[in-house]
Amino acid sequence: MIQLRKVFNIAASGVLLALLGGGCASTVSSPQVKSECMQEGVSAPSWVCKPQVMNGYASLGIAENYKADSAQAVKEALKDGRIEIVKQIQLQIKDKINNFSRITETSSKEKVDNLYASIAEEVKPMNIILEKELKSWISPSGKLYVHVIAPKSTSDEEIKTAVKASYANDRVTWLSFKSKQALNNLEKEFGVAMPIQQQVNVAEMFRTEKVTQSSVGRNRKK
Repeated sequence: MIQLRKVFNIAASGVLLALLGGGCASTVSSPQVKSECMQEGVSAPSWVCKPQVMNGYASLGIAENYKADSAQAVKEALKDGRIEIVKQIQLQIKDKINNFSRITETSSKEKVDNLYASIAEEVKPMNIILEKELKSWISPSGKLYVHVIAPKSTSDEEIKTAVKASYANDRVTWLSFKSKQALNNLEKEFGVAMPIQQQVNVAEMFRTEKVTQSSVGRNRKK
């Protein structure tokens, strides 16, 4: 009877994950299969201990109470996994910013930190595109584990989208890099072509800045 209940729980998790979208499907090896990964005193799929994958960002989404509310548990696990993947993508952004700062002599630490923060905050968990089929496993205590994976190709596009959004929404940070060469270096680092800046008068930063013949800020004294 206990064995039948375990089989039912595993099958139900697969159906729920498939229906809820965000990428989910069936699952896993039985807890009885021997592996190097142990959870709650039983063998667990190897990805529970080592979720990393090639050519992608991967995390372990975990929800505590699958037995109490299976649908909510799936949502919580996916949310948890997405948040962790965002952190991984933000680390990639930081690496690219650091590479840029090493080849841009005029960039101060404050400017570089501001640029990183501006881009990183544009990476949103719900914008992360996941693989269509994700593995899941339910522990003996009813804890749900989901192997959350975002392909590197789509995640790299998300980075480019974040860069463009930062450029559009935080023009002051971007204009702090006065050198055209600095902007060119940023474009190369992220693989993104920025709109050509024309008629930028940095000295007028807090009066009237003209970027591509449009005013982007005023703080005039009357």
